[in-house]
Amino acid sequence: MTENDIGATVIMKTRNAILLSLLLILIHGAPVTGKPVPVSTAPSLTNPPRGLNDSSPEAITFRFLLEKGDVLTVDKIQDILLARNESRGSREERNKIVLKVTEQSESDNPAEALAMLVGEFHTYARTPAGQGPFKKETTYDSQFTISELGQYDVPDKFIMPNLRSLPSFPVDAVKQGQTWKAPGMETMDLQGQKIKIPMTVRYQYMGEGWIVDRDGKKRKAQKIQFAYEFVHPVNRPGFPLRRISGLSRDELWFDAESGMPIYDVQYIQYRFESIGQTVDGTYKIHSWYDKARTVSEEEKDQMAESIRKDLKDNADDVNVRKTDEGIALDLSDILFEFDSADLTDRARATIDGIAKILKRYPEREIRISGHTDSTGPDDYNQKLSEQRARAVLQELQRNHSFDPTRMSYKGYGEAKPIAPNNTPEGRARNRRVEILIVTE
Repeated sequence: MTENDIGATVIMKTRNAILLSLLLILIHGAPVTGKPVPVSTAPSLTNPPRGLNDSSPEAITFRFLLEKGDVLTVDKIQDILLARNESRGSREERNKIVLKVTEQSESDNPAEALAMLVGEFHTYARTPAGQGPFKKETTYDSQFTISELGQYDVPDKFIMPNLRSLPSFPVDAVKQGQTWKAPGMETMDLQGQKIKIPMTVRYQYMGEGWIVDRDGKKRKAQKIQFAYEFVHPVNRPGFPLRRISGLSRDELWFDAESGMPIYDVQYIQYRFESIGQTVDGTYKIHSWYDKARTVSEEEKDQMAESIRKDLKDNADDVNVRKTDEGIALDLSDILFEFDSADLTDRARATIDGIAKILKRYPEREIRISGHTDSTGPDDYNQKLSEQRARAVLQELQRNHSFDPTRMSYKGYGEAKPIAPNNTPEGRARNRRVEILIVTE
């Protein structure tokens, strides 16, 4: 790894980030006032209507309230500006976090009342920002505990969550305008170098108000603002990075009754300095939080059977099956031109029917993946699988108006077979494009 490579690699692999001196001036010069924003007829993912009440006289006790069996989801949309010396670029990321509460311990001391969270962090991106479909990049596993006050305990083997213990709350109730401080941490895995950056986070409770959620519902919520800065030296033999600095400003809307965040918008900036090189990354991150229950196997069975009935006229072209993550619709490779990612007329008709089904599940994430059998060179299989997955995604988005932030694609080549590759029948099953309706 060269000094010229390190900065770009860091930026591309760091998820939560934003702000440099110009944005710092912008933030301080034009802070969020909390004045009501006119309610739109359609919910917004990146600028939801929200505002504070005229007064918030009551003190509020903030706690994370989690129970065994809860499923927490976080959807993040990130606008990223990258600068390396004189070069500039943009990138847009989307992250889907799914965490299950597997254990819960109660205590009169909220710092010792813990919930064990187990799950996955999925990352997607498109470059430049706003252009083309999202491509799935990486999935990170994690397992950690969170206290009712928001403090995390993450084993060293996990890199995610990389932003930890934000937000965190005081033990006592707080009134409008009151401030507090709590520890937080940022972690980075840079070419095998794991770096932990501790910081002190400053919080202020701004008062009670309202926010329009993703379903268009106006909900009561409490607004909290917090900020932190850090300068972290990196002195490791043979490692070109010398210093990481950063600052962040966050506006969080929390539901104290349910004990969960609803939405936050975070501005972060990182600066990575090596000898003769500086890389700046400026991020604006919108996050939506939900708490749900696990979808039962019986419900997944019913969902799969309903889809099979709707696709009975396409039974030769589409196989419907359950997976650990949801319901998969496998499109046969006969729907593509030979040795090509071009869709046939028959394929487009089949996708029309699938689109009607997908629109019945507007809240579900859709992941489209391409797969091949084990014949042929690995690089060829990888490229073909990716091109076919992208072709299906583009057909759905162009002709059926699906939200691009809801869908992603990825090619796996021969890496994920669903049948043995030692028979013609097995190889035929493995040559597929999978449309996954995510339920987990």
